[in-house]
Amino acid sequence: MLFRSHAAEVKILCANGMREVVSELQPQIERTTGQRVTVSFGDAGDLRKRIQDGEIADVIVLPRIVLNQVLAQGNVVPGTIVDLAQSTIGIGVRADAPPPDISSADGLKRALLAAKSIAVTDPASGSVAGVYIADVFQHLGIAEQLKPKLKLTRGQLNAEFVAKGEAEIAIQLANQIRTVLGIKFIPLPAEFQRTFVYSAALGSNAREAGASRSLLQFLSGAEAMMVILARGMDPAASK
Repeated sequence: MLFRSHAAEVKILCANGMREVVSELQPQIERTTGQRVTVSFGDAGDLRKRIQDGEIADVIVLPRIVLNQVLAQGNVVPGTIVDLAQSTIGIGVRADAPPPDISSADGLKRALLAAKSIAVTDPASGSVAGVYIADVFQHLGIAEQLKPKLKLTRGQLNAEFVAKGEAEIAIQLANQIRTVLGIKFIPLPAEFQRTFVYSAALGSNAREAGASRSLLQFLSGAEAMMVILARGMDPAASK
């Protein structure tokens, strides 16, 4: 049995895009580090603000684009960032319903305008998918028309609203949509396809630096990669 210091506890701040992966890995992380591990999830922008406001975290898991901002603000240890996984963005519809043709920008525009309700992550949360799709709506010139039918979410699997009949379309990362049974994932048109890389780093105010470095090594290793793949994500391109 691994010895656990009574005071030792490793705290992870993790973006919702990696929630299913890190939740499944948590018991293995504890065995690897020999410490109790707590995980707090949130949308990327919300976590960035919590870190800016001084919240202590040993390991931070965020989209790389957001983690780079946190690094620039001095809140992660330079040289400790490791890229873990990546995912694309698209829509989710019921698998037993005729899928909309969104292979072109015009097709996507028609599908969104025809939908009675659309579940999307609130861009105000700083979610990379939420912010990005808001830009797509603007690019298509339909942002104002869509406002009345948007169901804005935080920290939720948007496809669950489609599964329950509370939304017609969900928009989110591919791995999050595929997590929900009975939902079909359809990628955005080629011109709007975007890949989001998720990375981890040691927090600059980490209290358990040794265990945290072991955790980072584990997250970028073979065991973790099996879970990443099983949860519908791809290895980061740099791996």
